[in-house]
Amino acid sequence: MNLRTKSQTMAAMQLIMILIIVHSILGCSPSPKEQKSERSRNEFSNVLNIEGTPAHIHDFDTFFFSDQGAWFGFALPKTQEKVNNGVGFVGPFLLSHGSWLATSYANLEIFESSNGEKFSATETMQVKSSYYPGLIRIESRNESIGVTQDLCFADANTALIRVQIKNLSESSTYIKKDWTGSVWMEEVEISASNSQVTASIKSSSDVYTLKFDENSEYTADKPDTKSYRLSEKKVHLLESGAVYTENVILTYSQMQDRSNKVDTVSGPNLNTYVNNNFTQNESRWNSYVDAILAQETDLLKDPEYQKVAVKALQTLMLNWRAPRGALRHGGLFPSAAVWYFNGFWGWDSWKHVIALSRFAPDIAEDQILTMFDFQDEYGMIADCIYADSTENNWRNTKPPLAAWAVSELYDQSENLEFVKGIYPKLIKYHKWWYVNRDHDQDGLCEYGCTDGTLVAAKWESGVDDGIHYDSSKVVQNNSYAWSLDQESVDLNSYLYLEKIYLARLSDLVGEKQIAKKFRMDADELKLRIQSDMFDLESGFFYDIGIDDKSFIGVYGPQGWIPLWTGVASAKQAIAVREIVLDPQHFSTYIPFPTVSKSNPAYLSGYWRGPVWLDQAFFGISGLRRYGYEEDALRFTKQIIDRSEGLKGAQGPIRENYNPETGEGMKVNHFSWSAAHLLMMLWEM
Repeated sequence: MNLRTKSQTMAAMQLIMILIIVHSILGCSPSPKEQKSERSRNEFSNVLNIEGTPAHIHDFDTFFFSDQGAWFGFALPKTQEKVNNGVGFVGPFLLSHGSWLATSYANLEIFESSNGEKFSATETMQVKSSYYPGLIRIESRNESIGVTQDLCFADANTALIRVQIKNLSESSTYIKKDWTGSVWMEEVEISASNSQVTASIKSSSDVYTLKFDENSEYTADKPDTKSYRLSEKKVHLLESGAVYTENVILTYSQMQDRSNKVDTVSGPNLNTYVNNNFTQNESRWNSYVDAILAQETDLLKDPEYQKVAVKALQTLMLNWRAPRGALRHGGLFPSAAVWYFNGFWGWDSWKHVIALSRFAPDIAEDQILTMFDFQDEYGMIADCIYADSTENNWRNTKPPLAAWAVSELYDQSENLEFVKGIYPKLIKYHKWWYVNRDHDQDGLCEYGCTDGTLVAAKWESGVDDGIHYDSSKVVQNNSYAWSLDQESVDLNSYLYLEKIYLARLSDLVGEKQIAKKFRMDADELKLRIQSDMFDLESGFFYDIGIDDKSFIGVYGPQGWIPLWTGVASAKQAIAVREIVLDPQHFSTYIPFPTVSKSNPAYLSGYWRGPVWLDQAFFGISGLRRYGYEEDALRFTKQIIDRSEGLKGAQGPIRENYNPETGEGMKVNHFSWSAAHLLMMLWEM
């Protein structure tokens, strides 16, 4: 072999080795979406406080942990409280009834035997409660006995308790257990056997059941239909350092929907079932945590901001509900912390999807489907829907952001079949606006209603009592459609953005001509908004009257929505920014109040001043779109650092915030606030 041939051979071998290495990196390694979790939920204990005992049966102030879309949940007993007759998870709270079934329905008491005497070990124990993402834990201990109770959800109808009792002393001891519980709800009757306790709710088909490990033998003592006691028949010898384990399965479901899966699990199979579910639970929640922290923005490199992100994650999942009644798909409540948010809302849903798509795209798909399941023959989406469909609100819809949600979800899931399935419904909904909410058919739409009432028309905007609607009236479009007598700049900016996303989705499903038409229509609408809805003198975007096209000159979030959607020209963005940065308008202690601080009605109502995090996000993201990164970062930090209960605190994420003080206002554990906090953190 000559030198040239040898050199060529060596080069070829080197090339082959490089290709092998590249193949091993690219071909054998999982894709980013398939990477194993690098973060652990154990890093984030107690970022959200759910400790407490309900003061009464309908106490929504005591909040709870829930998962897997369950319609029931549990709170934690207060840390360091001594107990007299046992310790257990607080609840359950039954969301379908808006009631606490009990203060503690599964209460565990440990007895210890020594020198022939039996005494309660629980009486001398100290209690520590912990809330990890996806799991709650109670640790009780005295000098000789340590008890750990872990609770997680296996599915929408099933929660699991794993009890581990450890002998902490240097000598052996004997232990036995009692389980006790009682109910508050008058309409509930308890029946108990040696291994199961059933609470039947007479006004419905709902049944709540505790199933105990059959390896433990109990005697059922049921003094009345409102309480029970299961006393263990035998004692257990526990050597020094030894651990005794017992598993309990809790099910809550409607009788006709009950699954036999859990009912047939017993003996060793029960232990395997419980252990497998705890393992799967940890893996699932580690992947959630890893996904929301994967966007390595400057803020998310800080552990304190990571905790805020995890709190937002927990808030979203606490509000996850599975199909029930008329609801064929699952989704997120705005908040489970009040009785009146026990359904799914339109524009809440689209916002939830943006956050969910990063860590739970399957739930995000359900959130979209559950709204479109109820789309009417004309294309309208209901304002809100419930398990009891007679409560659905068809008086109005909500601002159109559905195509935004579907497009962003596709970016994460790459599920083209889902896009193909929902695409015709998105088109139908978009067209519905121009048929039913364009009173003068000039291409600029208005918010409105189906019943001719002013209040429902205002609700359709989502900005229920917005000051810019104070002088509005309704005008009739057809037999089932009315409009406000003003063309809304935020609505038309949303419709512009929907056209952009619908064009993209049209390309994805192969509808090239439709995509071209949407882009042409978007360009035309953009020019209309720039020319007709921007006031050169004041430098802001406004709604305009239908008849005279005069500006409705109220400084509010509607003025910065054109920046978020990309409608504004560069010069218009400069002018809007100046107003946003003015402390007399929107640069308040918590920035982006829902009306200018200079307005006489500032802080006089629901959407008349309080900071809503969706509108704040639109403002921040709009500034970033036009290159104002420093402004966006400063405002993001002000919101997260100064809002009550967020950074460095265990408080709940609130519905809105006081722009002057940062005080949390209205409802606790609010889903779209949580979703937009994640969006803010992901963009920074």
